[in-house]
Amino acid sequence: MNALNDRWGEPIATSNPSAAESFAAGVEALATLDGDPARSAKDTIDADRGFVLARCLAAYVSLYAMTGQSRREAAEILDGLEGSQDSGDFRTRAHLSAAFAWVQGDLRGAIGHLEAALLAHPRDLLAAKVVQDLYLFIGDSLNLRDSVNRIFLSWPPSLLGYDHLVGMRSFGLEENYDFVEGELLGRQALSMNPRNVYARHSVAHVHEMLGRRSEGVEFLLDSQEQWNTSFSAVHMWWHLSLMYVDEGDYDRAKWVYDQKLCGTREVVMHDLADRAALLWRLYLLGDDTSERGRRLSDDARPYLSDGTYVFNEFHLVIGELLGARASNAELVLDKMTSRISDPNDGRLVEEVGIPLCRGLISFAACEFGEAAKLLSSIRYRSVELGGSHAQQDIVFQSALVAAAAAGDEGLTRALSAERVLTRPNSTSATTRLVAAGRQWRKRSSPQSNRVPSSNASGS
Repeated sequence: MNALNDRWGEPIATSNPSAAESFAAGVEALATLDGDPARSAKDTIDADRGFVLARCLAAYVSLYAMTGQSRREAAEILDGLEGSQDSGDFRTRAHLSAAFAWVQGDLRGAIGHLEAALLAHPRDLLAAKVVQDLYLFIGDSLNLRDSVNRIFLSWPPSLLGYDHLVGMRSFGLEENYDFVEGELLGRQALSMNPRNVYARHSVAHVHEMLGRRSEGVEFLLDSQEQWNTSFSAVHMWWHLSLMYVDEGDYDRAKWVYDQKLCGTREVVMHDLADRAALLWRLYLLGDDTSERGRRLSDDARPYLSDGTYVFNEFHLVIGELLGARASNAELVLDKMTSRISDPNDGRLVEEVGIPLCRGLISFAACEFGEAAKLLSSIRYRSVELGGSHAQQDIVFQSALVAAAAAGDEGLTRALSAERVLTRPNSTSATTRLVAAGRQWRKRSSPQSNRVPSSNASGS
């Protein structure tokens, strides 16, 4: 039997129709965040154990966790395929080389292989999805957008799965501050496929960035049926919680935290990062996060020595500070520091990751001047840590609250102006951050004779 093409007309090195079908299902699940790409990858391998692209899909799904353990798991999946990088069809070789590069922590190398695959096979949906996410992981917003633009016209609207590309392009535009076109495309993708969670996620980002909080809350709550079973559902709930925080509705934000971000599945690093990011926002605003912080710190324990990805590491530092375990935060920082000579991310660690974590640790120790200095100095480089603008905003918020807590009125005024003029409808949320910073200053003053917060002290 001859080798088949996938649903989008690109060659796949299998002649097994069942393998081809489950492979396509896995790729679509990854592209839309709906379904179970790991299960589909396993089904594909079971149907055709010689189908190398299926092994690549399974490795990618594991690697998305961005942890040392996920790299080891992916290496096991790829075990025995090292010699295949120089044989077989070009598409398969490119994916295999990309997967091996990612296993080694060489995200830019993986990107190069996937971009080469897309030049030859512009309808390679797996390459398109993975390379866009890798650009997100390294903080390259322009290529997050343009990796999709480069292939977009090769996908006619009549092609099955066209909504995948529309949703991906929507997110690329949103992350480059083209909110009008980003929302239009996101809603277009949803009109074609209401279960395209990735497109819905993009529109949620638009609501967040434009400060359309009430509309955003309604948009997410009214569409729960379409996304609540997604493997990215926790992250969607996190977006809802941010809207509640910006509205000043901390009780609803904590309800989302307790009911939707915790205990819904086995603890994974992505969920820990979302939990830490929400609790830290509440902590900055003066809310009592001590009990939740201790549970977060307990759950994060298996990852403390991971030492793989700065974005994860600074969220782990946050979790340990919230759990009143400053010594553990220092351990995470030590592990990060040991990677300064790493050719893949050593420079990022030294120039951005360490100052950021030092700034966060200084804030928790009520050394607000030092925190403001460190955090404000790297706020524009936080994009290099990876993640979306909504995720990176935690650095700016921390810098602003630290400046107000330090009593640096000039810096506070400047940062407030930046925030209000670059994030529409953010005046009230910004005012609350500044007020919270001034309360931190009052609570930590010698005259108060009060410990600022039990979750800001060392272990």
